[in-house]
Amino acid sequence: MPYTKPIFGTTIGWAAEVAPPEVLEGLLKHADTYMNPSWANGGLYYPRCDEKEDGHGNWRFVDPYTGNGAIGYARLNVPDGQKLMWEKAWTPQRVQDAVAVENVSFADGVDFLRSQWCTESANGFTGLVLSMRTWHGRSSKIQPDIVGLPDGRYGVFSDGTLLKTHVQEGSEALRLVIEVGGTETTK
Repeated sequence: MPYTKPIFGTTIGWAAEVAPPEVLEGLLKHADTYMNPSWANGGLYYPRCDEKEDGHGNWRFVDPYTGNGAIGYARLNVPDGQKLMWEKAWTPQRVQDAVAVENVSFADGVDFLRSQWCTESANGFTGLVLSMRTWHGRSSKIQPDIVGLPDGRYGVFSDGTLLKTHVQEGSEALRLVIEVGGTETTK
């Protein structure tokens, strides 16, 4: 089979980076229709398929790169993601100075759906917005540590409700106790 490995994976990665949105949407729709999307332990993947196409000419071939990484990366679709990684590479200093979430692992069963640093908000708080849910659908209690916070005043919200305020002085981590369920929780 010429031109199979990993043609779909490289094409969808290209589309995520530089093609018009409708091209990427079409490729993702094709993958979801003909490439057997599957879930295991909270992760979406496309299982290996050595059949080049079905009886109607629809591409079905899935190699490990395409099924385990390329389609998922394209689905994340960070605009100009590869370009940004090349032009503004993370230096050790940038990583060291970044606000980060620690003390949460894959074993906790929690997917982080969004992480966004907000410098201005209507309520006067600066902060990190996290959206998460469990991948197994059950409730899970996690105790994330937020590290690297600049000195200042922060609010801890849950789904828009202020739970507590926090004044950060120094390098001590902000420890949270969060009950995460199978539906999206935003903190």
